[in-house]
Amino acid sequence: VVAPFMSSGGTDSAPFRGRGTKAYGFNPLVATEAEMSTMHGIDERIGVERLRQALQIHYETIASLVRHAKENR
Repeated sequence: VVAPFMSSGGTDSAPFRGRGTKAYGFNPLVATEAEMSTMHGIDERIGVERLRQALQIHYETIASLVRHAKENR
């Protein structure tokens, strides 16, 4: 099941929003329950394959946004 996840914590985008730049949180990480239980703990971790997948999604999303921006200049 794929579902959105809302974090109640702060994000690194706060300084950008404070300067009037729109910033949205985006974390395409698909984590297991065991991985989620380590979040923000002493031994926080995710699997290497899950990290690779998240990085690939970030790359593809940014590349798509750049292409769209270039096409709409």
